Amino acid sequence: MVYRMGWLRRLVRAPAFHFVIAGLLLFTLDRWLQFQEAVAERDPANRPVVISKARVERLRRDFQRRHGVPPTDAEESALLGQEIDEELLYREALYRNLDVGDRSIQWWLVKKMRFVAEDPEKDEVELYQQAKELGLDDDDVVIRRILAQKMRLVAELAEGPVEPSPDEVEAYFAEHADDWIRPARVSIRHVFLSRDRRGDALDADAEALLADLADAGPDDASHLGDPFPLGRQHRARSEVQLAKLFGPEFAARAMQLEVGRWVGPVPSAYGAHLVYVDETMPSELSELESVENQVRRRLAAENRAAVLERELARMRDRYEVVVEKPETRGGAGAS
Repeated sequence: MVYRMGWLRRLVRAPAFHFVIAGLLLFTLDRWLQFQEAVAERDPANRPVVISKARVERLRRDFQRRHGVPPTDAEESALLGQEIDEELLYREALYRNLDVGDRSIQWWLVKKMRFVAEDPEKDEVELYQQAKELGLDDDDVVIRRILAQKMRLVAELAEGPVEPSPDEVEAYFAEHADDWIRPARVSIRHVFLSRDRRGDALDADAEALLADLADAGPDDASHLGDPFPLGRQHRARSEVQLAKLFGPEFAARAMQLEVGRWVGPVPSAYGAHLVYVDETMPSELSELESVENQVRRRLAAENRAAVLERELARMRDRYEVVVEKPETRGGAGAS
């Protein structure tokens, strides 16, 4: 035992031992510093969000192509806000490694790689690795959108489930009751006269038929007129629903017709109609039970949007955002 302790003392006192220990410490410190640098490089807050002049000009061109006019200052500001938010979500997704193992991204990179690979029939794993090595995922528009959407879903759940309670649904419905007013409706039946079939005689035929129906009941005209593919009778239809079937002019007129007699001709997108109103139903406030699912879905969506906005606000605080505005607006309108 004495011999062993003496050997240990000599080892500890040996300069070579001190040299080895120092080397190990320096090596460990170097690896730790490299790790910290890698972490810092991956931290999105260490890289500012830059909306370049080219991106601003692209936003303006896209807006003008869709709307026919350049964006106003307010519209451009809104577009830039959306672009910044998308960039923040994309950066956060990369920081949280949401791209790792994503099958949609893998499929897209393999598909891209098949166009440039010397051997496009290689195994998908090899093609994916080659695509990563070539940087085909860098600033790819499709991947950017996938990751931004993925991060959006993650951010919306950052504060836990947003499913509203029954009490919250009831309170929300009471506050927004006017949004669930059931519109006025009518029940009608009609006789159709086709413009394609009757041509210039359409109006005269309609007036003559209306005269024949002056004292007729609702069921006396079921055999008259031309075939109508959407049916002769429609129950409890709102103006919006009638407009989808017959056009807005017919719908507006039908909502004002007298109940209990044949009226017309009422024009539509197809021809002319003689209309009999069976019943009118005024607008009314819906009961919560009948629209509870709609209320719940809308409240949950608003809760998710509020959580997302709070998460985006935290991201904006972490980043330096730089917008490189072009010197001219290219004729953009004033706000």
